[in-house]
Amino acid sequence: AVFSVRQYAKLRECCLAESMAIKWMLSRRNIQANICFGIRIKGSALLSPKSETVEQVGAHAWIQIGDTPLLDTDPRRHILLGCYH
Repeated sequence: AVFSVRQYAKLRECCLAESMAIKWMLSRRNIQANICFGIRIKGSALLSPKSETVEQVGAHAWIQIGDTPLLDTDPRRHILLGCYH
């Protein structure tokens, strides 16, 4: 439903808003889910001890039920910062 509305209204993708909507929809059906937050570092500048610059940092939010991510191709690409129950 969330993705159908986005496509119909021609809204841009926003993982946080989508995750919040999905969590709300699941909670209305008594399904407990977590919104997880993470970052992904693109490029290796931050990982190099000789470099002080970051190429690009991207934030991401996704839904998990237990250890299973929903609607995310591979959340392991992100460094998990925390989850909201």
